[in-house]
Amino acid sequence: MLRSNLPNNSTMNTSKATINNDDLSENAQETCINDGQVPIETKEAQIGRVRATFGILDCNKDKKLDSSDLLKVLRKLRAPKEYLDNVDMMIWEVCDNNSKNFLMVSDLEEIVQRVKEEKKTSFIPDRLVNIVDFVSKDRKLTGYITASQCILLLHNRFGDNLKSVKLRNLFINSRTGEGNSKISFKEFLSQINIRKSLK
Repeated sequence: MLRSNLPNNSTMNTSKATINNDDLSENAQETCINDGQVPIETKEAQIGRVRATFGILDCNKDKKLDSSDLLKVLRKLRAPKEYLDNVDMMIWEVCDNNSKNFLMVSDLEEIVQRVKEEKKTSFIPDRLVNIVDFVSKDRKLTGYITASQCILLLHNRFGDNLKSVKLRNLFINSRTGEGNSKISFKEFLSQINIRKSLK
């Protein structure tokens, strides 16, 4: 639930924020972002988000994520060709000892945590995590999330030492500007790449 003692300071350092985003509804999270505080995602909230997203990605509901599930989701998101052409590779990157070529929810939980911990390491396969993150906010697979949701996802992935105003500035080169502006999956991937390139 939203706490009334939140400072209205858009330059506040998010590493000092004490609001867990699992304590807040999506509307309350957006209000915090607009007020200059990006809520922190706890490990428990991250696991819950990954599990809920796995249920969306698992199109045939067999509790396994395989290339046909992933391809269906990517087509709905209007993903770039690089993603559409490499679904088998994305699964293999996460679990290369899995001869059945599918992932369980525990595999997704592990890779999301690894990517979050290692942030800018280029050797960690993060394409599947990009999909998980985006779909966690686009549960109906419309192919769009809001700019505020994008800010929250970027903060969850990269943001312990970021100021929310710095995150907002990432959108200057995009066609978005408002918190409720729509961000496509391709634009989200572009924002991820911009953030990875920042030192």
